[in-house]
Amino acid sequence: MEQEATQKPQGNKKLLIAVVVIVAVLLIGGIGIFAMTRKPATTQLPGQEQPALLTMSPDEIGLTLSEDAQGHNVIAEIGKPDGISAASFELSYDAKGKVGQGAIGDFDMSKTPVKKSITLGTCSDVCHYDSEVTNIKIVLNVTKDGKNYQVTKSL
Repeated sequence: MEQEATQKPQGNKKLLIAVVVIVAVLLIGGIGIFAMTRKPATTQLPGQEQPALLTMSPDEIGLTLSEDAQGHNVIAEIGKPDGISAASFELSYDAKGKVGQGAIGDFDMSKTPVKKSITLGTCSDVCHYDSEVTNIKIVLNVTKDGKNYQVTKSL
């Protein structure tokens, strides 16, 4: 009889451990299924379509691109700034030994002419210019008359 008394607690422990493991597996599985089926929050209302990205041609804002005499900078100028309240840019290019170089920044729309000199390289206390630069492309994000546009031009 003494032997039966000692076996019951071990059986209860094994049963308790099995129940805890099953509950844990079900809980973790339920959380995983919930996370996979949950839709991400959006600011778009149901039935409302995402507006198409508005684009403008470079000529519409008088966008010109040129390199300086040394080839160390790209000069971007917005020749028709009327109605433009903000403009930011992403410039990308390839250089010798480097692929996928670039720069980002903003135009100061309060100054005339609206012009930006963008360094092809890096500058801190001394500038290190990239060589054999190719595939120069600029993408402007422009706010004009309250609407957002994208303007793309290559040099």
